[in-house]
Amino acid sequence: MAFQITYKQSIERDLADLNHDALAETLNNLEVGLMDNPRHYPMIKGPYAGLARMKLGKMRVIFTIAGEEIVVLRIGKRLGLYSAD
Repeated sequence: MAFQITYKQSIERDLADLNHDALAETLNNLEVGLMDNPRHYPMIKGPYAGLARMKLGKMRVIFTIAGEEIVVLRIGKRLGLYSAD
């Protein structure tokens, strides 16, 4: 099954503090990891129940899968990522 990755518009704000190299590495690792097998990542419990998370070093990615589309909702460091904005 071929998945298509889309990003919520607010991802730009999540990634604004990363330098160019860190941004490129994060997005590349994200896309490679999710395209391989997005369904093997653990589901989140609590307020974000039903969403999945992926670890990228010190970064975390919160996403959902809808059919053949992966929607990336948040990217950031674990501390503070799960708090409501």
